[in-house]
Amino acid sequence: MRVRWAWLVATAGGVGAVPWAPGTAGSVVGLVLAATVGQLVSPWWYLGLVGALFFSGVAAAQAVERATLRKDPSHVVIDEVVGMLLALYALPARSGVYFSAFLCFRGLDIFKPFPIRRLERQPGGWGIMLDDLAAGLCTNLLVRGGLWVLGMD
Repeated sequence: MRVRWAWLVATAGGVGAVPWAPGTAGSVVGLVLAATVGQLVSPWWYLGLVGALFFSGVAAAQAVERATLRKDPSHVVIDEVVGMLLALYALPARSGVYFSAFLCFRGLDIFKPFPIRRLERQPGGWGIMLDDLAAGLCTNLLVRGGLWVLGMD
């Protein structure tokens, strides 16, 4: 039962099993979840959800990594879900903002500029989750900065 739970969480309910771009698919799940939950709960509850999913993701990703004997398996996408949730935290619920955040997050997640790449080196589930959390935080700050520069905040 514990292994099934880990697979369910790590693959975001099976989304990580898509054969094409599972990381992008996980990011879409995060975007849809953020758009939905962000309208229903206060910012504090939203952060609580991000935290709960992050720590669940660390445990689940580590269990799946051990089970598959592969470092950061591609079907583990809970990291993208959590990263995207943080990327969209308390941003204006507008399609252009969400699209910009999505593109920025995917770019940071794929290319992993310094210091994001360093976080990926952490052991087990921590390394899987921390780099995407950092990419989500950077995305949020970059989009906020862009909105401020454009006078759209």
